[in-house]
Amino acid sequence: MMHDAWYFSIATLPDEAKAGITAHLQSAQFPERFRGEIINIIEFMNRGASTDGNILKMRVRDLDRKRSQDMAQIQPEFAELINYKYAT
Repeated sequence: MMHDAWYFSIATLPDEAKAGITAHLQSAQFPERFRGEIINIIEFMNRGASTDGNILKMRVRDLDRKRSQDMAQIQPEFAELINYKYAT
């Protein structure tokens, strides 16, 4: 789990993103031996203080610029959850 930089931590994601990720993880099929760890991840994420995600999007945009890539194309589901659009 990433704890630093705090703006990349799942615990600080916007509430809407946390809800989407929680729903996805709860409906996904995992081997039973991993179920407890998945529950721990969900609980860790949802216990954290959510942010509006603006710093996360700013940092991702900066990385996209430096890497000449677009996270919205590489990981469209996550980009949609955090309402990320790369503005060139």
